[in-house]
Formats: sequence, structure tokens, C-alpha cells
Amino acid sequence: GGTMQVGDLVQLSAGGRKSQQNTAVDECWGGMVIEINPSNHCVYPFKVEWYGKIKGSLNPEGTAVLPMKRYELKKLKVKK
Repeated sequence: GGTMQVGDLVQLSAGGRKSQQNTAVDECWGGMVIEINPSNHCVYPFKVEWYGKIKGSLNPEGTAVLPMKRYELKKLKVKK
């Protein structure tokens, strides 16, 4: 998987898709890591701003910021 850094573009991993709390963003095209909590005690150290279709949000074209675990994320493969 490699290390994640702030500014990385990410997608939900297979594990992230299985998580009930991520259903609002499972149709998003991707997100960006906007903050990483360095504390080892932080359960959800990655703050990710998601882009695209947010389910159940008041602003369907907007963005959502969700706290995530590392295994829930994978780097977005950019088509060059």
C-alpha cells in the first residue's frame, strides 16, 4: 500500500466499501487526504475530503469530510 501523505488522492479500498459508515461516499470518484493525525491512539487518523456523489447529503454535488482508517483507503490510480 505504501505510505499516505496529505494531498494524496484516494479511493475506498475493498475494506472501506464494506464499512457501513462509508456508504455515503461509496459512489464518489475519489477523495483527498487533508489531514493525518500522527497519534498512534487515533482510531481514524486520516481525514479525507470526498468528491463526487455524496449519498444522503443535503448538497449532492458537494464534498464530505470523513475520518478514515488506513485500510479503508487505497491510492487513486490516475489515468495518464
